[in-house]
Amino acid sequence: MNPPASPFAREATRLTWRFKNQILWVEPWGRDSIRVRATVLPEMPLRDWCLLPPEPSTPEITVDTDSARIANGQ
Repeated sequence: MNPPASPFAREATRLTWRFKNQILWVEPWGRDSIRVRATVLPEMPLRDWCLLPPEPSTPEITVDTDSARIANGQ
């Protein structure tokens, strides 16, 4: 028997969570910043709305079966 799949995943520098028709993205957005986006659409809208472009950053992301963590800077 296979263990249940985790709803969490690391996609490049982004932490994602998927459950049924819900999608959540948590991603670095510059120095010491995190951006959170959520949708119930089939795909996440890729509009940045009125935000400034993100500066490059390297977050620390850990994913387990039933939990996940992202840290970006301080």
